[in-house]
Amino acid sequence: MKSPFAPPPDKLSIEFAGYDIRDKQSCSACQSTLLMFLKRYGKELHEARKDENDVVIAIGKGHEDLPQGTLCIGNCTARHKDCGVFVSGCPPVASEILKAYSEYYK
Repeated sequence: MKSPFAPPPDKLSIEFAGYDIRDKQSCSACQSTLLMFLKRYGKELHEARKDENDVVIAIGKGHEDLPQGTLCIGNCTARHKDCGVFVSGCPPVASEILKAYSEYYK
């Protein structure tokens, strides 16, 4: 007897309250790094800001433009490094992401 399986999703998405996550053509390494980073440091990241605005985070190489103040994670976002905080790596280390963002919002 065959049991039907649902196909895998076309797109994975990460949702956290207080965050605007922009994912365009990212790899699973950055997706998983971001998920684990937000689970571990999400509160500290949001507290680094002095306002109540959502933290904008970008991963992946498919972004045309990003708003000022965006946290750009990974080498694929390097062309947007002037938009805010850029953390290099493939993928970057979680503690380095928090350090770079906290220094930007001192």
